[in-house]
Amino acid sequence: MLRLLMLVLLWMVGPVVAAEFQVDIVGFVYSPSSLIIAPGDTITWTNQDVAPHTATADDESWDTGILQQGESASLVFGGSERVESYFCAVHPSMKASFEVGPLGVGGDAPGLPTVGSRISSIAPNPFNPHTTISFSLDRSQTVRLAIHDVRGRRVSSLADGKFATGEHAVVWDGLDGAGRALPSGSYVAVLESETAARQTSPLLLLK
Repeated sequence: MLRLLMLVLLWMVGPVVAAEFQVDIVGFVYSPSSLIIAPGDTITWTNQDVAPHTATADDESWDTGILQQGESASLVFGGSERVESYFCAVHPSMKASFEVGPLGVGGDAPGLPTVGSRISSIAPNPFNPHTTISFSLDRSQTVRLAIHDVRGRRVSSLADGKFATGEHAVVWDGLDGAGRALPSGSYVAVLESETAARQTSPLLLLK
């Protein structure tokens, strides 16, 4: 039903321009770890980590090559509807995927309800001395929101409890769980909920 509604919207709005999507590699995580794109759309991977990474198809049909810190690679995906799973050839435990849907349904479809739970914004980012992390929930549920460093270690817990349906915001002041100031660098906001896969989003603390 959702796919049918998307196709009706496409018919109403007319021609669709190809879109570009950004995937950041930070803290040994692809962020976002899942996407919906349309044929002809572009995905750009940017490595924020010190360690080298790749984005390599599970069947090895496409590959970004090795990306050093600060490097990017872009690929255009056409063809039929399918799900593409990929991993890092240097660190194979890193995995993510994206879906190539019907033309015009990539990203967030205007006017359609949000499904599941997600980090909706982080602002400002980069930040100093604090930033606001906003997340949306499709129903009342238990949520855990934490900050991890680039090695994947949790450095601060921002929320752990029951939240109502809708939009919520939590402020992070750049401190760890013991109230100590953390150094400048890259961090990852991690949202865990009952109605969605683990959501991640990169942050940059500047001092």
